Amino acid sequence: MEQDEAAAVEWLLKAGERGHPRAMALLGERFLEGRGVAKSPLLAYVWISRAAVAGSPLGQVRKPQLTLLLSEEEQDAARWLERVQRERTRRLNAAEAP
Repeated sequence: MEQDEAAAVEWLLKAGERGHPRAMALLGERFLEGRGVAKSPLLAYVWISRAAVAGSPLGQVRKPQLTLLLSEEEQDAARWLERVQRERTRRLNAAEAP
């Protein structure tokens, strides 16, 4: 079962890093629950927030809820991580473009 979880996370990361909204939302849920990854409300917030911006209904519902779990400092750190991840996604997609 752990191998299945690890494989699922691997595929979700690949899709999430390329900007897939549903994958980002599902990654956020996994980080929140600690399924297949170390539990991290901070990383959960980052992925859920990215999903919300990308138009995921799940991300849009969960982002305000997760905001309540984080301190101001953690929210600042999450915003910084979001910017880094968005830039990485932009570069990945640009490298794959014909």
